Amino acid sequence: MKELEFELGCDTAHFAVADFQFFEHNKAFYGPTAKRMCKVIDVEPGRYEITISPFGWDGETSRTETIDVRSGRLFVGDSCYMFSSGECATDFWNDFIALTNLDFVQERYFAINTGGDGRFSVELYLKKLD
Repeated sequence: MKELEFELGCDTAHFAVADFQFFEHNKAFYGPTAKRMCKVIDVEPGRYEITISPFGWDGETSRTETIDVRSGRLFVGDSCYMFSSGECATDFWNDFIALTNLDFVQERYFAINTGGDGRFSVELYLKKLD
């Protein structure tokens, strides 16, 4: 099991954990804002059980899900930064919200509600299943 700790900013009261390609397929852009505010972690491609535990002003919350990380790149952060104004078309963000409602679990994506916006200390646990 791999354990990581880092800090992330949040502007939509959620963090996404996803195969980086999930965002690419949804017309996101990994521009300057996302690079500054989010994490992309290189992992061996495969299926992972992932636990994310953000600690913020409202205390700790935690969620565990299993997702495919086919690309070998795991995105962790607030999805909105992948659709930053001026870096990506606004319609792409609206389409993404319609698809995920920012609380969606599928084969390559899940999200956790942080209970608010701000800066969070985050613990991430990765367990490769195959």
